[in-house]
Amino acid sequence: MLKIKNIIKKVFNIFLLIRIYIKYFFERKNKKFKNINLNKLCKNKHVSFTKNLISNKKTTVDLTLIVPIYNSEKYICDLYNYLDNQVTKYKYEVIMVDDGSIDSTYLLAQKLVCNNKKFKLLHKQNGGISSARNYGLKEALGNYIGFIDADDIIENSYVEKMLNATKKSEIDVVKCGFDEIKNGKIIDLNDYKKITDSNSDIILTQIRGYAWGAIFSRDLFHNICFPENCWYEDMIMKNYILIKSKSLILINDVLYHKISHNLNVSKMMYSSKNYKIIENVYLLESIIDNIKSENIVITNNIFKCYLHESCSVILHRIKDLDINIKYSIFLRLKKILLSAYNEKFDKDLKSKWKLKKNIFFNDKFYTWLLFEKMK
Repeated sequence: MLKIKNIIKKVFNIFLLIRIYIKYFFERKNKKFKNINLNKLCKNKHVSFTKNLISNKKTTVDLTLIVPIYNSEKYICDLYNYLDNQVTKYKYEVIMVDDGSIDSTYLLAQKLVCNNKKFKLLHKQNGGISSARNYGLKEALGNYIGFIDADDIIENSYVEKMLNATKKSEIDVVKCGFDEIKNGKIIDLNDYKKITDSNSDIILTQIRGYAWGAIFSRDLFHNICFPENCWYEDMIMKNYILIKSKSLILINDVLYHKISHNLNVSKMMYSSKNYKIIENVYLLESIIDNIKSENIVITNNIFKCYLHESCSVILHRIKDLDINIKYSIFLRLKKILLSAYNEKFDKDLKSKWKLKKNIFFNDKFYTWLLFEKMK
């Protein structure tokens, strides 16, 4: 069933891409839109993610798993069992961060972890998932750090196989295969079997940048934290942290199961008309500014990541906003992409990527909107 669904999705996207090409060549500027000042709509324009939270204490375990929990009473017992029953020769710790739950999550967690030295339970005022992850980073004592969402499932070989991968050489990031499950059925599968490249720079364009389903070298989080009070904080993972990493390895094994349900915050935000969604544009701009200030060379593949974020991800997130706001975001993204662009990229950009670039650089706003329908 999943294979049939994927085939239908691919066929749909091919026909849509043909439509996009046609639209691109025949689009004319036949309507004027207002260029709205986005600064007035967005309260959190200066998104910060460069604070150092990692302590200078000596590491005592191989891996720290940071798990934000908020109103998770339905999942907390299963979550505890998944984390406690890892079959591994490695030392690991679990830091549960209760983000101001208003149900019985914290009390249940206290009872579960009270006599288990592997677990630390922290409690803080509600501040969101980024705030909870950052709170956990302050206490992390692992050589590697990973993140688990409270309602998800990990295999009991997760710790073992992820850390085994780090022993092959000096590895900064390990990502495992994952699937997405809804109502007991797999609706999406990412096992990385089709990715044959070993070059980290190339791999960047072929993976998703979630914080979960991965472990990161502790050193990567020096002077880096999650942006707080900002939606889609995981944008920094692929577009900043993975770019800064020197080595990335993929595990084909599906070790992480993402549980999809109506209460997922990201699902609710996708249908939101809240102007807070515009923060994503400023976050991307901040990421690129930081990359440049650190003298990291923006390669062709890194530029592709920024193109994908601008032409697909952000567009899908702002789909419910007013057309004039979309147009203003389009112009802002064009400016951001121009700041990261190098003419040398054109030699290596294949037709689809050149199309995405030219849509912005040639002001093809209507054509850009069609990418919203891409599955």
